Amino acid sequence: MFKTTEEVLAEIERREREFIEFYTQAQQKVTSPVCIKVFETLAGEHQKHLERVEEIKQQTAKGKSWLVDRWIWDVGLGISNPLTKLSDIFKEHPLCAVEEIKWLDTAMEKEEDYFNFLDAQVQRAVQPLTKRFYLSLAYEGRGYYLLLLDTKDCVMHPDHWQHPLEGVFVDGM
Repeated sequence: MFKTTEEVLAEIERREREFIEFYTQAQQKVTSPVCIKVFETLAGEHQKHLERVEEIKQQTAKGKSWLVDRWIWDVGLGISNPLTKLSDIFKEHPLCAVEEIKWLDTAMEKEEDYFNFLDAQVQRAVQPLTKRFYLSLAYEGRGYYLLLLDTKDCVMHPDHWQHPLEGVFVDGM
């Protein structure tokens, strides 16, 4: 498999480019506003990863050890969930097309394969910062997978995701 950090970074870079291309294409093929928003969000997230990898490669080309910004890759930062304000995305319950489910399923398979690849790199990594970098990417990939899973559930069962607002009752009133 991969023997050097440079080989692993090249593979990560290749996969990040594929994700950007995939999610950009998916945005253009689906009609669901929810799927469009999620694919747009994920394309942007993978673009950030690609920029980070390119930054690391530039540092190593200068003969410097690559700097891993602990704030950028800190576990838990993740992305804001685009499914939290569905009323901003659409006004009515949209119908879900089979094509959209296929795009979501394919995206989930790709994300799962990617975080499994990263988990394997974590096991091989020796340097703590390198290990942290791979772990953080894998952590974010799992978050993307869960977002896609939620999106699939949302477009297949929109009534479960849009509850009518109810008045709040306060004791004694």
